[in-house]
Amino acid sequence: MKLRGITRFGAAAAATTFVVAGLGAPADARGPLDEVGVPVLSTQPTTADAFETKDCSGIADGKPATDAQGWLYSTPAGAGKVVNYVFFYKKNRGDGDWVPLLLNDKGIFLIDVDLNALKAVAPGDKKALVRAAGEEEPVPGEDDFPVKPAPAGVSGKLTGKGGWVRTPDHWNIEFGFAETDPFLEEGSFELVSTCLKAVAATPTSASPSPSAGPQLPVTGSNVPLLSGIGGGLVVIGAVLFLTYRRRRNIKFVA
Repeated sequence: MKLRGITRFGAAAAATTFVVAGLGAPADARGPLDEVGVPVLSTQPTTADAFETKDCSGIADGKPATDAQGWLYSTPAGAGKVVNYVFFYKKNRGDGDWVPLLLNDKGIFLIDVDLNALKAVAPGDKKALVRAAGEEEPVPGEDDFPVKPAPAGVSGKLTGKGGWVRTPDHWNIEFGFAETDPFLEEGSFELVSTCLKAVAATPTSASPSPSAGPQLPVTGSNVPLLSGIGGGLVVIGAVLFLTYRRRRNIKFVA
Protein backbone atom coordinates (compact mmCIF):
# COMPACT_ATOMS: atom_id res chain seq x y z
CA MET A 1 0.00 0.00 0.00
CA LYS A 2 1.54 3.35 -1.05
CA LEU A 3 1.66 6.05 1.60
CA ARG A 4 3.26 9.47 1.30
CA GLY A 5 6.65 8.81 2.86
CA ILE A 6 7.29 8.18 6.51
CA THR A 7 4.37 10.36 7.64
CA ARG A 8 1.75 8.27 5.80
CA PHE A 9 3.31 4.96 6.72
CA GLY A 10 3.52 5.98 10.35
CA ALA A 11 -0.12 7.05 10.20
CA ALA A 12 -1.22 3.69 8.84
CA ALA A 13 0.93 1.95 11.44
CA ALA A 14 -0.74 3.94 14.19
CA ALA A 15 -4.16 2.87 12.95
CA THR A 16 -3.14 -0.78 12.89
CA THR A 17 -1.53 -0.52 16.32
CA PHE A 18 -4.76 0.84 17.72
CA VAL A 19 -6.64 -2.22 16.56
CA VAL A 20 -4.19 -5.01 17.21
CA ALA A 21 -3.11 -3.78 20.62
CA GLY A 22 -6.72 -3.85 21.75
CA LEU A 23 -6.78 -0.48 23.45
CA GLY A 24 -10.52 -0.79 23.92
CA ALA A 25 -11.33 2.83 23.06
CA PRO A 26 -14.24 3.50 20.67
CA ALA A 27 -13.29 4.25 17.08
CA ASP A 28 -14.64 7.79 17.34
CA ALA A 29 -13.07 8.64 20.69
CA ARG A 30 -10.40 11.29 21.17
CA GLY A 31 -6.91 10.01 21.82
CA PRO A 32 -4.94 7.57 19.62
CA LEU A 33 -7.07 8.23 16.53
CA ASP A 34 -6.14 11.90 16.59
CA GLU A 35 -2.62 10.84 15.57
CA VAL A 36 -3.60 8.47 12.78
CA GLY A 37 -3.40 11.04 9.99
CA VAL A 38 -5.71 9.19 7.55
CA PRO A 39 -9.50 8.80 7.33
CA VAL A 40 -10.64 6.03 9.65
CA LEU A 41 -13.67 3.76 9.88
CA SER A 42 -16.06 5.42 12.31
CA THR A 43 -18.34 2.39 12.72
CA GLN A 44 -18.00 0.46 15.95
CA PRO A 45 -16.87 -3.19 15.72
CA THR A 46 -19.81 -5.30 14.57
CA THR A 47 -20.93 -8.45 12.87
CA ALA A 48 -22.97 -8.28 9.68
CA ASP A 49 -26.13 -9.57 11.33
CA ALA A 50 -25.83 -7.15 14.26
CA PHE A 51 -25.48 -4.09 12.02
CA GLU A 52 -28.70 -2.12 11.80
CA THR A 53 -28.89 -1.45 8.05
CA LYS A 54 -29.34 -4.56 5.91
CA ASP A 55 -29.24 -3.95 2.16
CA CYS A 56 -27.47 -5.96 -0.56
CA SER A 57 -27.63 -3.13 -3.10
CA GLY A 58 -24.15 -2.08 -4.24
CA ILE A 59 -22.52 -5.29 -2.99
CA ALA A 60 -21.35 -7.55 -5.82
CA ASP A 61 -24.42 -8.52 -7.87
CA GLY A 62 -26.82 -7.07 -5.31
CA LYS A 63 -28.03 -10.50 -4.21
CA PRO A 64 -27.28 -12.54 -1.07
CA ALA A 65 -24.58 -15.17 -1.47
CA THR A 66 -24.52 -18.66 -0.02
CA ASP A 67 -22.46 -18.83 3.18
CA ALA A 68 -21.12 -15.29 2.69
CA GLN A 69 -21.89 -11.88 4.11
CA GLY A 70 -21.39 -8.53 2.41
CA TRP A 71 -20.11 -5.17 3.63
CA LEU A 72 -20.56 -1.82 1.86
CA TYR A 73 -18.28 1.08 2.81
CA SER A 74 -18.56 4.77 1.98
CA THR A 75 -15.93 7.17 0.64
CA PRO A 76 -14.45 9.66 3.14
CA ALA A 77 -15.97 13.12 2.78
CA GLY A 78 -13.84 15.37 0.59
CA ALA A 79 -12.03 12.51 -1.13
CA GLY A 80 -12.00 12.34 -4.90
CA LYS A 81 -11.59 8.59 -4.71
CA VAL A 82 -10.24 5.88 -2.44
CA VAL A 83 -6.88 4.45 -3.47
CA ASN A 84 -6.64 1.85 -0.72
CA TYR A 85 -8.85 0.53 2.02
CA VAL A 86 -7.28 -1.46 4.86
CA PHE A 87 -9.75 -3.51 6.90
CA PHE A 88 -9.14 -5.55 10.01
CA TYR A 89 -11.60 -8.40 10.41
CA LYS A 90 -11.79 -11.09 13.05
CA LYS A 91 -13.20 -14.56 12.54
CA ASN A 92 -15.77 -16.28 14.73
CA ARG A 93 -17.74 -13.13 15.58
CA GLY A 94 -14.65 -11.33 16.83
CA ASP A 95 -13.23 -14.16 18.94
CA GLY A 96 -11.07 -15.75 16.23
CA ASP A 97 -7.94 -14.90 14.27
CA TRP A 98 -7.19 -11.50 12.78
CA VAL A 99 -7.64 -11.10 9.02
CA PRO A 100 -6.07 -7.86 7.69
CA LEU A 101 -7.26 -7.07 4.16
CA LEU A 102 -6.12 -4.61 1.52
CA LEU A 103 -8.68 -3.45 -1.06
CA ASN A 104 -7.64 -1.39 -4.08
CA ASP A 105 -8.26 -1.16 -7.83
CA LYS A 106 -6.31 -4.40 -8.36
CA GLY A 107 -8.61 -6.39 -6.10
CA ILE A 108 -8.59 -7.57 -2.52
CA PHE A 109 -5.63 -9.20 -0.79
CA LEU A 110 -4.55 -10.60 2.54
CA ILE A 111 -1.84 -8.45 4.14
CA ASP A 112 0.94 -10.96 4.76
CA VAL A 113 2.00 -10.21 8.32
CA ASP A 114 2.98 -12.27 11.34
CA LEU A 115 -0.26 -12.28 13.30
CA ASN A 116 1.50 -13.35 16.48
CA ALA A 117 3.88 -10.42 16.08
CA LEU A 118 0.94 -8.09 15.58
CA LYS A 119 -0.66 -9.31 18.79
CA ALA A 120 2.57 -8.61 20.62
CA VAL A 121 2.90 -5.00 19.46
CA ALA A 122 2.75 -2.60 22.38
CA PRO A 123 0.25 0.27 22.18
CA GLY A 124 1.77 3.23 20.32
CA ASP A 125 4.91 1.38 19.18
CA LYS A 126 4.78 2.30 15.49
CA LYS A 127 8.25 1.01 14.60
CA ALA A 128 7.49 -2.40 16.10
CA LEU A 129 4.34 -2.57 14.00
CA VAL A 130 6.24 -1.61 10.87
CA ARG A 131 8.77 -4.37 11.54
CA ALA A 132 5.97 -6.85 12.20
CA ALA A 133 4.44 -5.86 8.87
CA GLY A 134 7.70 -6.74 7.07
CA GLU A 135 9.36 -3.31 6.88
CA GLU A 136 12.53 -2.77 8.90
CA GLU A 137 12.60 0.93 8.00
CA PRO A 138 10.00 2.78 5.90
CA VAL A 139 11.36 4.13 2.65
CA PRO A 140 9.42 6.94 0.95
CA GLY A 141 7.65 5.55 -2.10
CA GLU A 142 8.56 1.96 -1.28
CA ASP A 143 6.57 1.33 1.86
CA ASP A 144 4.26 -1.40 0.56
CA PHE A 145 2.63 -3.91 2.82
CA PRO A 146 3.42 -7.42 1.56
CA VAL A 147 0.28 -9.12 0.31
CA LYS A 148 -0.84 -12.54 -0.83
CA PRO A 149 -4.08 -13.89 -2.29
CA ALA A 150 -7.19 -13.28 -0.24
CA PRO A 151 -8.53 -16.15 1.86
CA ALA A 152 -11.17 -18.46 0.41
CA GLY A 153 -14.58 -16.85 0.37
CA VAL A 154 -13.24 -13.29 0.38
CA SER A 155 -13.86 -10.89 -2.51
CA GLY A 156 -14.16 -7.17 -2.95
CA LYS A 157 -14.10 -4.23 -5.30
CA LEU A 158 -13.71 -0.46 -5.30
CA THR A 159 -16.71 1.46 -6.62
CA GLY A 160 -17.37 5.07 -7.46
CA LYS A 161 -18.97 5.55 -4.06
CA GLY A 162 -16.59 3.53 -1.93
CA GLY A 163 -16.08 -0.21 -1.91
CA TRP A 164 -17.58 -3.54 -0.95
CA VAL A 165 -16.22 -6.69 0.63
CA ARG A 166 -17.60 -10.21 0.91
CA THR A 167 -16.36 -12.47 3.68
CA PRO A 168 -17.26 -15.88 5.07
CA ASP A 169 -20.09 -15.95 7.55
CA HIS A 170 -19.60 -14.88 11.19
CA TRP A 171 -16.72 -12.45 10.61
CA ASN A 172 -16.47 -9.22 12.60
CA ILE A 173 -15.21 -5.89 11.26
CA GLU A 174 -12.94 -4.38 13.91
CA PHE A 175 -11.35 -1.34 12.29
CA GLY A 176 -10.20 0.17 9.02
CA PHE A 177 -8.64 3.16 7.37
CA ALA A 178 -8.40 4.60 3.87
CA GLU A 179 -5.86 6.30 1.64
CA THR A 180 -7.48 8.75 -0.73
CA ASP A 181 -6.72 10.90 -3.75
CA PRO A 182 -6.27 13.75 -3.01
CA PHE A 183 -4.60 12.55 0.16
CA LEU A 184 -6.55 13.36 3.31
CA GLU A 185 -4.87 13.42 6.70
CA GLU A 186 -8.10 13.33 8.66
CA GLY A 187 -11.75 12.42 8.33
CA SER A 188 -13.74 9.24 8.44
CA PHE A 189 -15.88 6.84 6.45
CA GLU A 190 -18.52 4.39 7.53
CA LEU A 191 -20.04 1.01 7.06
CA VAL A 192 -23.14 1.78 5.00
CA SER A 193 -24.92 -1.56 5.02
CA THR A 194 -24.44 -5.30 5.33
CA CYS A 195 -25.85 -8.19 3.34
CA LEU A 196 -26.60 -11.45 5.10
CA LYS A 197 -26.07 -14.85 3.53
CA ALA A 198 -28.76 -16.40 1.38
CA VAL A 199 -31.33 -18.54 3.14
CA ALA A 200 -31.80 -21.94 1.51
CA ALA A 201 -35.34 -22.58 0.32
CA THR A 202 -37.19 -25.29 2.22
CA PRO A 203 -37.94 -28.19 -0.18
CA THR A 204 -41.62 -28.95 -0.58
CA SER A 205 -42.76 -32.61 -0.71
CA ALA A 206 -45.00 -33.68 -3.59
CA SER A 207 -48.60 -34.53 -2.71
CA PRO A 208 -49.20 -38.29 -2.71
CA SER A 209 -51.20 -39.53 -5.69
CA PRO A 210 -54.57 -41.14 -4.97
CA SER A 211 -54.24 -44.87 -4.43
CA ALA A 212 -56.48 -47.49 -5.96
CA GLY A 213 -57.24 -49.02 -2.59
CA PRO A 214 -60.56 -50.33 -1.24
CA GLN A 215 -63.44 -48.04 -2.04
CA LEU A 216 -66.03 -47.07 0.51
CA PRO A 217 -69.59 -48.32 -0.12
CA VAL A 218 -71.88 -45.87 -1.84
CA THR A 219 -74.58 -44.67 0.51
CA GLY A 220 -77.76 -42.72 -0.05
CA SER A 221 -80.65 -43.19 -2.47
CA ASN A 222 -80.05 -44.54 -5.97
CA VAL A 223 -82.59 -42.33 -7.72
CA PRO A 224 -82.52 -43.94 -11.20
CA LEU A 225 -83.01 -47.45 -9.79
CA LEU A 226 -85.83 -46.43 -7.51
CA SER A 227 -87.49 -44.49 -10.31
CA GLY A 228 -87.36 -47.54 -12.58
CA ILE A 229 -88.80 -49.82 -9.90
CA GLY A 230 -91.54 -47.30 -9.19
CA GLY A 231 -92.44 -47.01 -12.87
CA GLY A 232 -92.59 -50.80 -13.20
CA LEU A 233 -94.91 -51.08 -10.22
CA VAL A 234 -97.22 -48.46 -11.71
CA VAL A 235 -97.43 -50.42 -14.99
CA ILE A 236 -98.10 -53.68 -13.20
CA GLY A 237 -100.74 -52.02 -11.06
CA ALA A 238 -102.47 -50.59 -14.13
CA VAL A 239 -102.53 -54.00 -15.86
CA LEU A 240 -103.98 -55.69 -12.80
CA PHE A 241 -106.58 -52.98 -12.42
CA LEU A 242 -107.75 -53.27 -16.03
CA THR A 243 -107.86 -57.05 -15.81
CA TYR A 244 -109.93 -56.83 -12.68
CA ARG A 245 -112.46 -54.46 -14.30
CA ARG A 246 -112.79 -56.59 -17.40
CA ARG A 247 -113.62 -59.59 -15.28
CA ARG A 248 -116.31 -57.67 -13.45
CA ASN A 249 -117.88 -56.58 -16.69
CA ILE A 250 -118.22 -60.15 -18.07
CA LYS A 251 -121.85 -61.48 -17.79
CA PHE A 252 -122.62 -65.17 -17.99
CA VAL A 253 -125.86 -66.04 -19.86
CA ALA A 254 -127.67 -69.19 -18.65
